[in-house]
Amino acid sequence: MLIQKIDIISRLIRLVLYVFSINTIVAVCQRIKSNQIHKLLREEKEILVEQVGTIQHQVEAQNVVVRKLEEKERVLQNNLNTVEKELRYWLWLPWLGYYLF
Repeated sequence: MLIQKIDIISRLIRLVLYVFSINTIVAVCQRIKSNQIHKLLREEKEILVEQVGTIQHQVEAQNVVVRKLEEKERVLQNNLNTVEKELRYWLWLPWLGYYLF
């Protein structure tokens, strides 16, 4: 009878140790998985930061181009206004009695 009780206690101890080892293995696996996920997230963040930097640089370059084009547009508009004024002047000269030749 005592041997049976010792055997049962021994089995219970082995079962407890087995469950404990399984829980330990599961915890270690979860920690490894968590570390891998964190590593992937850090790498993805680095890539995204780099992409944002590249996009910001492209936007800045495009803004420079836009400013230059706007300045060219202002110059061309001023030239057009000047030509229109001169053309109006030359078109109205004959009506005023002035002839070029």
